[in-house]
Amino acid sequence: INVGTWDKPEYKIDLLIKAWGYTEEEADTNLKALIVDFSETEVEGLKKLSLGFDHPAHRVSYSVCVDATLPRGVETALNLKTSNGSINLAEIEGSNLDLQTSNGKILMENITAERLDGKTSNGAVVLDGVDAQVLNIRTSNGKIKGELKSTDAYLKTSNGKIQLSLPCSEGGNYELLTSHGTIDLGVSDDPDNGYDLDLTTSMGRISVDLPELEYLRSKKHHVAVKTMGFEEKGRKIGVVAKTSMGRITVHA
Repeated sequence: INVGTWDKPEYKIDLLIKAWGYTEEEADTNLKALIVDFSETEVEGLKKLSLGFDHPAHRVSYSVCVDATLPRGVETALNLKTSNGSINLAEIEGSNLDLQTSNGKILMENITAERLDGKTSNGAVVLDGVDAQVLNIRTSNGKIKGELKSTDAYLKTSNGKIQLSLPCSEGGNYELLTSHGTIDLGVSDDPDNGYDLDLTTSMGRISVDLPELEYLRSKKHHVAVKTMGFEEKGRKIGVVAKTSMGRITVHA
């Protein structure tokens, strides 16, 4: 599923559908049997688009590629679900964005949302210029990487690393969880920022390279640290990071 924007007032949806069969005739028959369920409704100026697929023969294999293009600058709510495929979003301004897939990546570029939920398995999650007030990202056997800003963020994976850059232009709380993977977190060294870090690993090193720190707890596998004068800072950023079998690094 690919969703992007353009400078036109209307939307466009393109579908590429493939069906398999033992012969070309069987594949063509299977293709015709696929039901495309599309509806468009409008209530009080809010337009709702619904697209789904159904087929009577569940043993038949299909692949569907959906390319949706929406008007730029229009606030959008998305509920996207697929399997064995990726979800790609670009240049979207949304209220609530709910993205679910399996065995596929979730890729986001220049996304603004009030709430963003993304879930996959056996796939990476890439966040490039994501700004979400509330962010909930989950995957397994895949990495989480990119640049994001949030006031309340939860990111979890297993058997994958977490590598993030936080602009830290406003306060927020971030919870980062993984197993069998490293956590690398880049933050701003703006003197108006205060950091409250709680970092835990069961087997790996913990490294914090930030100025003016007060260590509340400093052990090999658990470090709790705050910026000196934290309560007086203009922006407060809290980070809880946990991993096993991996190092944790926080740096400017």
